[in-house]
Amino acid sequence: MTELYEGLRRLSEPLFDPGHRIYWPFLVGSLLIAGFAAAIKGRRRLVGLLSPELWLHRSARVDYQLWLVKHGAKLAGLLVLPLSTLTVARWTVRSLSNHFDLVSAPNWPSWLISALFTGALFVCWDLSRYLLHRLMHSIPSLWSLHQVHHSAEVLTPMTFYRTHPLESLLYQLRGVLVAGVLTGVFFWLFQTRAQAWQLLGVSGVGFAFNLLGGNLRHSHVWLSYGRVEKWLLSPAQHQLHHAEGCVHNYGAWLALWDRIGGSLMLAGTERQLTFGLPEQDRNHQPDSLWSILWRPVLDALRLLNPLRTTASADTRAQ
Repeated sequence: MTELYEGLRRLSEPLFDPGHRIYWPFLVGSLLIAGFAAAIKGRRRLVGLLSPELWLHRSARVDYQLWLVKHGAKLAGLLVLPLSTLTVARWTVRSLSNHFDLVSAPNWPSWLISALFTGALFVCWDLSRYLLHRLMHSIPSLWSLHQVHHSAEVLTPMTFYRTHPLESLLYQLRGVLVAGVLTGVFFWLFQTRAQAWQLLGVSGVGFAFNLLGGNLRHSHVWLSYGRVEKWLLSPAQHQLHHAEGCVHNYGAWLALWDRIGGSLMLAGTERQLTFGLPEQDRNHQPDSLWSILWRPVLDALRLLNPLRTTASADTRAQ
């Protein structure tokens, strides 16, 4: 009985960990915002968020299965990078100390240092996520993996976790490198005064964004920010990314990167969207966990095969 309780406790940890998108206050925040949006539109039911047809859909059931597999692998230490933010930060401090002489730390106010550190972490985290996401779409072998996320036929908050394990590792690596390098730079400059603003042990900025509707990005609740969408990406814009050919709105929170990259699409008026990938454009069966885990890997390896690349080039030259 004790082992069963411990297993259930560990499986439910994300609901009580603010480092996860499905932390229960984030879910409640999204529910309240969705209810407010429905009330404004004169709707009585939260069909786009609470409908059993969505949560019991075959696509959603695969989301749950994939999450269980990945979460179990993490608990077993199988889906964890052998590199930590602390290790990267220490390496950054040593490298800077070996190449540059810093006579004394700048005597800036603590609040200013915290503001700069927090802002730099958020901006660089957001930019790096945009860049990696865009690469996942533009490099064929990476798209082979990222297809798993876009083959979702319905969107729920659990669709956020519908990523191939190898893609999850890439995003982990991105986060470790960005946070580690920036932490090292600020610690080298300001030593122990380099403290970012946090809430419950996580980034205060990220906490606020997730609390204010982050889970609606993967939902059928149409929430547009209007003119603000030129600066902040709305849930509706991310839904368009899933529906409109996957060539718009690669960013997470800031719209700036999509504006610079020419990929920004404003939400406009609410419309019916269709999610998922056409059968001829996907490399796996979207309702099969086994297919999701292995077919994208085989496809990526096929695309990375230099012999195949050479043969394709010879064929095009004929």
